[in-house]
Amino acid sequence: MASMPKSALCSLLPLFVLFSPPRLASLCLLLLLSTAAAAAEDWSLCAVPALTPATPASPDRAETEVTADLLFSEQRDVIEFRGDVEVLRASQTIRADYLTLLQNPQRMSAKGNVAFSDTTLKLSADDMALDSESDYSLFHNASFTLYENHLRGTTARLEQKNSFQREFDDVRYTTCDPGRNDWSLAASRLLLDDETGMGTAHHAVLRIGPVPVFYFPWFRFPITNERMSGFLPPLIAGSSDDGSLLTTPFYWNLADNYDMTITPALYSKRGLMLNTENRYLLDNTQGEIRLSDIDDDITGRDRSFRYWKQDSSWDSGISVSILRQRVSDVDFAHDFRHAQKVEDVDFLKSMVRVSARLGEWDGVMMFDEHQTLIPNATAASDQYKRVPQLTLSRNFTLDDGTPWLKWNSEYVKLDHEVKVRGERLRIYPTLSYPIEGDYYFLTPSLQLDASQYRLQDNPAGVDNIERSLPLASIDSGLFFERLLDDQGRWLQTLEPRLYLLYAPYRDQTDIPLFDSALQLESFDGLFRNNRFSGGDRIGDSQQVSFALSSRFIDQDDGREVFSIAMGQAFYQAQRRVNLGNRVDDERDKSGVITRIRIRPDPWWKIDMTRIYNQASNEADQNSVSIQRVEGGTVFNLEYHLRRDELEQSTVALVYPLSPAWNVFMKEQRSILHDRPVQNLAGFSYESCCWRFDLLYQEESDTLFEATDRSVSFQFTFKGFGGAGNDIDSVLEDGILGYSPSR
Repeated sequence: MASMPKSALCSLLPLFVLFSPPRLASLCLLLLLSTAAAAAEDWSLCAVPALTPATPASPDRAETEVTADLLFSEQRDVIEFRGDVEVLRASQTIRADYLTLLQNPQRMSAKGNVAFSDTTLKLSADDMALDSESDYSLFHNASFTLYENHLRGTTARLEQKNSFQREFDDVRYTTCDPGRNDWSLAASRLLLDDETGMGTAHHAVLRIGPVPVFYFPWFRFPITNERMSGFLPPLIAGSSDDGSLLTTPFYWNLADNYDMTITPALYSKRGLMLNTENRYLLDNTQGEIRLSDIDDDITGRDRSFRYWKQDSSWDSGISVSILRQRVSDVDFAHDFRHAQKVEDVDFLKSMVRVSARLGEWDGVMMFDEHQTLIPNATAASDQYKRVPQLTLSRNFTLDDGTPWLKWNSEYVKLDHEVKVRGERLRIYPTLSYPIEGDYYFLTPSLQLDASQYRLQDNPAGVDNIERSLPLASIDSGLFFERLLDDQGRWLQTLEPRLYLLYAPYRDQTDIPLFDSALQLESFDGLFRNNRFSGGDRIGDSQQVSFALSSRFIDQDDGREVFSIAMGQAFYQAQRRVNLGNRVDDERDKSGVITRIRIRPDPWWKIDMTRIYNQASNEADQNSVSIQRVEGGTVFNLEYHLRRDELEQSTVALVYPLSPAWNVFMKEQRSILHDRPVQNLAGFSYESCCWRFDLLYQEESDTLFEATDRSVSFQFTFKGFGGAGNDIDSVLEDGILGYSPSR
C-alpha cells in the first residue's frame, strides 16, 4: 500500500524505567531503535569526514592481494603474515599485525590492531576470523562505523553467522560525532536478520550523556523499509482549555493491504479518548475509516467523531467516491484538534459521488448532505441535501478542434427539514466561436438557461415554476508588446480587454434559494456572465467591462517581473435580481479593481488587490501579501479587508540563526474582533545526532469569544526515534511557504 507508512518503530514487551517522572515514563514506549529511518536523516551538522567512507581503490578486483613485512608457510595450505599486514579483496581492506590464511577451505584469522573496511562499514578489533565459503566472520572487542546510518559503536563480540544474520554481544552505539556521546543505546545482545528484515535487542538501556534513562528488556525493530506493528512517536502538549495531553499511537500491520492505528489520548482535564484509523486497499479501491470516542469530564457527555472515505475506479471510466463525516457536537473539531484531524468548518460535508465517461459524455450522480457546525444555529441554517443530483455534460468541437458548443444539464432533488423542498431540472448549453490571432482574440457566446421547478410545501403556494432566458456575451482583447532595451531582455505588454454582457431581467422571487449565493467581487468576476453561484438566480445585466493590463517580462528566464491590471464594469440599467430580502443593486458601475503582482527575483512575491468604491470613496476590499522564501528563510506579511465582514493581519517568520538554531513565529490577528486568529512562536535546535523543537500556540474559537493557549515539544534522537508533537506539520499548515526540514 503506497500511501501507508513504511514501518512502525518497534514492538515492545512491557517496559521498566530506571527512573523518570510519570509523564516521562510513558515516553519509553516510543523511544526505540530504527536503523531503517536513519538513512533519511540530515547529517550535515556532523563532523566531516569522520563518517565518510573512503572510495575503494579497486572495487572490481577479482583476486586477493596480501602485503606484509614477513611471510611464513610451515604447512602446505597455511600461510602466516606478520608486520603491517594488508589484504585487498574486491572493495574490502583488512589490516592487522598478524594474519593467517588457510587456502583450502578459504579461511582467514587475524589479531593485533585489526582493521576492516568496505563501502558500508569500518571496523577495528582485537582479533577476527573469516570463512569465505560460508560468509562467516567473528570479531572481538570491536569498534564499528556504519556510513549510511552515520552510526558508530562498540561491541564485545560481533558474529556474522551467514550472509544475512549478525549477532552483537554487549553492544553500544550512537549516531553522534566521535568524542560526543550526547545519547547512546546499549544492549546485552542484538540480533540483525536481513532475511526477515527484523532486529531484536535484549536488555537495552538508553542513555542521555552518561545517565541511563530508559530500560527495554526486549524489543524488535525493522532494519528494512517494510511495515511492521509497533508504537509510533507520541504527541505531548499542554493547553489552557484541556490541560496536559499525551497520545501513544500503536500501528498494527494486519495485512499487506490493511492496517490500523490505535491512539489512546489522555487529557488531564477531559479524560481518556480512543482514536482508531483503519486503512485498506483492494482491487480498484482504497479507503480510510477514523473513529474517536471520549466521555468528556468537562462537558459531562459522550463525544465522538466518525469518518469514512473510499475511492474506487475502473478501466471502464466509472469511479465512485464516498465521504461520510459526523461529529457529536459543533465544538469537537476545535476541542480535540491536537488528537484528531477534523475540518474546523461551518458545514461538514458527507456525500456519495458516481461519475462515468460515456463516450464523449461525462455523467455524474451525487448524493450529499452537510452537518451544521455553527454555534447556536437553528434548523433553518442547515444546507439543503441533494438526493440526488444528476449532471450530464459534453464539449462539441469542429474538425479543427475549435470548441463551438458546451452542453450542460442537471437534475437535482433538494430536501430540507423545515424549508421548502423541490426538484430542479436545468439545461444550459453555450454556443461560442473563438476567433484568435497573434495580437487579438474575439469570443462571442450565447447561452440559454432553461430551468423547471417542482416544489413542495412552498409558502408562496406555487408548485411549478419555469424560467428560461438567454445570456449573450462578447469577450475581446488585444495584445501589444515592445522591447524596453537594445539587448532585447525586457519586454513590456499592453493588453486592453473589453467584455459585453446582456442578460434580461426575469422575476425570480418565487424561486427558493436552494444553493445560490452572491459571488465575491473580483477582477476575474468582471468577465463572468452571472454574478450568482448555483442555479436559482440568473443575474440580469446590461454590462460593459473594460480592463487594461500591462506586464514586464524578463526574457532571460521568462519571469513576469511586474504586472498591473485595472478594470471596472459599467451597468447600463439597474440590476434587479437579488437574494431574498436584499435590495436591488442600484449602482451604475462596479468598484475600480486594481491587481498588482511583483516578482523582483525568484524569492520575493508581492501581490496587491484593491476594490475602490467611488460612491463612498472607500475601499470595499483590500488585500496585500508580501512573501520571501529563500532556503530555510520564510517571511510573510499580509493584510486582508472586506468592509464590515473581515479585517485581519498576518506576519510570519521562519529564520535560521545558524545551521543549528532556527526560530519561527506567526501573529495572525482579527482586527475586527481584536483577538488572535492563530499565533505561533518557538524555536528548534539541531545538532549532529539530536533535535529539539518547542512551539507555543494561541487560537481563538470561531466566534472569537475565547482563546486557547498550548505548548508542544518534540525531541528527536537521529537514527533512533522521537517523542513529542509533530511541530513541522503545524508550521507547514500555519506558515505559507514553510517546508519541513526533516
